[in-house]
Amino acid sequence: MSFNLPSDYDPRVTPLRKNSGSNRYYLYYYLPTGQRMIVTAKTCNKLAAAQAGRDVERRLLAGEFTDDELAKMGPGFEASELTIDQGVERYLMITAANKSNKTRERERCDIPRTFKYFKQHGDMLLRDIETATVNDFLFREKAKFSPTTTRNSRCTLKKVFSALIREGSFRHPNPVATAETIRVTKDQAQRSVWIPYEHFLLLLSAATQSRSPINFQDMLELNWEVALRRDEMLTLEWHQYRPQERVLRIVNKPEFPTRLGKGWSPKWRRERIIPLTDKAVEIIERQQRRISYAYLGKDKDRQLVPVNLIFPMRIKRGEKVTFLQCETFKKAWAGIVKRAKLERYDYNWHDVRRSWNRYAAERGIPISYRAAFLGHRIEVNESNYETPMGFEFLRQRIGGSMAGVAKELTETDPVLIQFPISATAG
Repeated sequence: MSFNLPSDYDPRVTPLRKNSGSNRYYLYYYLPTGQRMIVTAKTCNKLAAAQAGRDVERRLLAGEFTDDELAKMGPGFEASELTIDQGVERYLMITAANKSNKTRERERCDIPRTFKYFKQHGDMLLRDIETATVNDFLFREKAKFSPTTTRNSRCTLKKVFSALIREGSFRHPNPVATAETIRVTKDQAQRSVWIPYEHFLLLLSAATQSRSPINFQDMLELNWEVALRRDEMLTLEWHQYRPQERVLRIVNKPEFPTRLGKGWSPKWRRERIIPLTDKAVEIIERQQRRISYAYLGKDKDRQLVPVNLIFPMRIKRGEKVTFLQCETFKKAWAGIVKRAKLERYDYNWHDVRRSWNRYAAERGIPISYRAAFLGHRIEVNESNYETPMGFEFLRQRIGGSMAGVAKELTETDPVLIQFPISATAG
C-alpha cells in the first residue's frame, strides 16, 4: 500500500548500542508522524548494523511500513491514493531534474493530453486504471491515429506508471505492462513521403500567393537547397551565413532568446556546416537585413530582445511595422498545401528534407555525406559522422541547385514520380 510521505520527512536510521555492556546493535529512527522507533538490528557487527539501517531507510522512503510501525502511527495515518492529475504532477516533479526546459514544457503539454481519456468519468484515481481500461484506450487510439502514434501513447503511459512505482507513490502493478503490445513495422515507423518536383513547383506557386506575414516563397525555395529543420530555418541568423566560404553554419546559440529562456541548439546539439549552391546564395543575398526581435520568456514576463533573423515575420500594427521571430507556421503551411490542392498527400515541412535526401541519393552522394549535411539522428548513422563532408564533391554532384537536380532526375526517371521510397532524414 502506498503512502504520501511529508516532503520534509527524513527517515534517517542510526545504529547504536543501548548501553556499553551490550554487544547488540539497535536501529533508532522516526516515523512520518513523529514517533520514535527502536528495533533490533539482529547483529553485533557495526558494519552489518549500518547496512541494516540503510535497508530500513530505503523501505521507509518507498512508503512501506511494517505492522508494528503502522500500529505505532495509529489509525490517523491512512493510505493516500493519487488522482490522475496528482499522479501526472508527481511524475513531472520527480523526473524534472535531468531534463531540459524544452523537454519539460513538451511533457507538461503531452502527458495530460494522453491521460485525458481516463478522466472522462470524473476525478479517477490512478489505481482505477486497469489493463482492460488501457486496452480500450489503445483500441480507440488505433482507430484515430497511426500505429506509431498509438505506440508512443502506450510508452508515455508506461513510463509515468514506472516512474511512480520506482519512487513509491504508486504501489500497484503497472497496468500498461500487461496491456496490448503495439507492433510497428519499419515502414510504419519511418515516414516514406517525399515531394516530386512537379509538386514542389505547385507548393512554390501557392507560397507566392500566400498572405502569411513570413516570406514563405523564399523559405521554401531555400530549403529545397539546404534541407533545414523548421526550427533551424526560423532561428536562422545572418552571422550563420558565410558568403566568402559559401556555407551556412548550424550552431548552438547559448544567448538566443526563446520563450523557455536563453539558449537555442539544433537537434541533439549537433552542429554542422552546410555548403551552399548558387541558388541558395542567390536566395539569401536577396533578403533585406532588418532589425528583428524575438521574445524571451512567456506570458506576462516575456520581453523583446533584438536578434538578426534572415526570415523574420512582418507584423503591422497601424503605421508601425515590427519584424518578429515566427515560432511556428503549421497553419500557414497547411494553407499552402491546400491552395496547391495537394491535401491528400499530407505533405509537411520535414518532407522537404526527405526529398533532398532522396534526390541526393539518386545523384550518387554517399550516405556519410548526406548524414553530415542533414544532421541525421545518431542511431541511424552513428558510424558515418566521423567521415568529413566533401563540400566540393557535393557542389560538383548537385551543381547550381538541387531544384535543377530534381527536375533533371524527374525527366529522366519516371519511377521517381510513381514509387516514392523511404528516406532517412532525421
